[in-house]
Amino acid sequence: MLDEGVVASRALPFEGLEPTQAEAPFRHGTNAWMVANGSVSYDGTHLLRYSQESCAVQGFEVDEPAIWGVVADDQAFYTTNAIDGAAHVRRRTMDGEIAAEALVPETLLSGLASGGDRLYAVGPLGEAETERTVVITFDAATFEELDRIELGDSRTPVSALVHEGTLYLPAGATSDPDGSGQEVSTVDMVDVDTGEAGQVDLGAASPYIVAGAEGWLVCTHTFMNAPFRDMDAYGQVTVLDAATGEASTVDVGPGLRQISVVGDELLVLTQQGEGDARLTRYVLADMSELSSAQIPVPEGGEHYLSGVIAHLPGS
Repeated sequence: MLDEGVVASRALPFEGLEPTQAEAPFRHGTNAWMVANGSVSYDGTHLLRYSQESCAVQGFEVDEPAIWGVVADDQAFYTTNAIDGAAHVRRRTMDGEIAAEALVPETLLSGLASGGDRLYAVGPLGEAETERTVVITFDAATFEELDRIELGDSRTPVSALVHEGTLYLPAGATSDPDGSGQEVSTVDMVDVDTGEAGQVDLGAASPYIVAGAEGWLVCTHTFMNAPFRDMDAYGQVTVLDAATGEASTVDVGPGLRQISVVGDELLVLTQQGEGDARLTRYVLADMSELSSAQIPVPEGGEHYLSGVIAHLPGS
């Protein structure tokens, strides 16, 4: 039970440990994947595979300045980053060796989604004044480009998820060449079989992190390094019934940081200001609260909470 509070803590020897930009930690099976983008002065970039059963951690050092997205399957893990105005997407074996790669000029592919034998990459494409959001479909083994769909105006980095035959892309906020933009309330959807694109309006600003469970889609309304509102102003979660399309938005407290879906339950991480954080456990079907725990912020130095990795008993 979360009500019992913190029972143990552990330090890992990696700098800048976090999920990738705008993502919850990617989970495949019982493993969670995260990045440690390190310090530009003395530490390298690592991909981390964390066992949610044994808490064992395996680190892969990669020769890349920063990782924007990571997903994995049984045979390999996939990353994306940007160098000199071009996106670099790579497939690595579980030994960390590069098995395939693709370079896409004039784009920053900031999000990845895994869909069986296909890999989906999303990001802005083109010159700053005419940037459009593009979804590129790759063969997951060979990295042959299979399809390319333009969705509309460029937007800030967001998460991407293939769930029950549909690719979901929260819009978050538009991104303008002058550095301005505005929050939006829509989620783009692409049928992975037909390529048909659509959109749903959640009615609440800044859909950002998306996660799925059987029959449900969950979207946070938050932001990384929030430019539009104070971080404490973000505190809503929308639960979408995948079958009916009905959406319910609920308040989960100020300072919404991260979520994790485990079975039919939702874990929500909030932190108001620089105070202690709170991890709260909900039933997805009706968002009734099951339990919660306060997480004290460590003393000394600079600390921030960046993700939730969870494997509840029976999940």
